[in-house]
Amino acid sequence: MARLFTGIMLPDAAASETRTLRTDAAESDVRWMPAGNLHATLVFIGDTPDSNLPQIRDLLARIELHPFEVSLRGVGAYPRPNAARVLWAGLKPANPLIDLRDRLTESLASMSEPTGAASREYHPHVTIGRTRGRSRIDARPWIERHAEFSGRPFVVKRFALVHSRTKPDGAEYTVLTSFGGGHNARPS
Repeated sequence: MARLFTGIMLPDAAASETRTLRTDAAESDVRWMPAGNLHATLVFIGDTPDSNLPQIRDLLARIELHPFEVSLRGVGAYPRPNAARVLWAGLKPANPLIDLRDRLTESLASMSEPTGAASREYHPHVTIGRTRGRSRIDARPWIERHAEFSGRPFVVKRFALVHSRTKPDGAEYTVLTSFGGGHNARPS
């Protein structure tokens, strides 16, 4: 059984731009994501039997991806800024990511177990921090300090099928396969 999602892994240059969002935070209850874990989730697939991996890979390999440019822009918090558990940086423009997510959701809908992703509104973002345990913080001062945050554009050429393992010190992500760029289904 593997806990899976599809996502865009942040390039090193874009990931390093998020350091400015982490350095001045006084929020000791925030656990900052390691740069190598930074990604934008497209579709959360969930706990999946290993026997379904070939079918998932086949479905994802059929998705055509035309490269597009996005950049990190703006910050926010979930579920609410005054009672946040997640701190994030947005991705703009959102439309190419929303389109890709919709195509992935539609393709994966043929699986016997629905992902539930189609029922949720999608806001492209990169989680950069989570509160420790079940605590919540007032993230409004952090959001105000970084309201003008904007990164350099980068080109999205690939998306990934990612295995997520929960560990005591946070999640560990392993790219199982990357897709796009004319060379789909490249094992990682």
